[in-house]
Amino acid sequence: MLKIIFSFILLITFSSISKANNFRESIEIYGKKNSGTASLIYIFNRCSGITGYVHSMLEKEPNSKESSAIYLRVSAEMTNRASTLYSKHSKVDLNTATNENLKRAVSMMKLYQEDAKENFIKTGSYLTGIVKQDMDYCVKIEKEFQK
Repeated sequence: MLKIIFSFILLITFSSISKANNFRESIEIYGKKNSGTASLIYIFNRCSGITGYVHSMLEKEPNSKESSAIYLRVSAEMTNRASTLYSKHSKVDLNTATNENLKRAVSMMKLYQEDAKENFIKTGSYLTGIVKQDMDYCVKIEKEFQK
């Protein structure tokens, strides 16, 4: 009987666990573990995705048009950086590389949106955990590029 109760408790516990986040590690941690052109392309794609997501969230808020535009610009610049690297790395024209990286950025945005919704369910805030860490890291990267 004790085994049945224990099994039942385990079943309930594991079946009620919230959906796992899409990203297991922040961009910063990923970047420390991985190097090379393909890794940079991935990092720029994730940065494009998170800044694009933040843009879409801010766009809905009153008095946030200026901030929204900044995140949109950063997202576009990250896509351009990824596309330039991808074009050279994969030996394709820039237009093909841009189309591919735009698709990736949209996919990343959707993943960040899912994670942010899950964050909201768990914490009451969309921008926590890896979502916030990645946003902060990508803003830091962009500031470095602007210097």
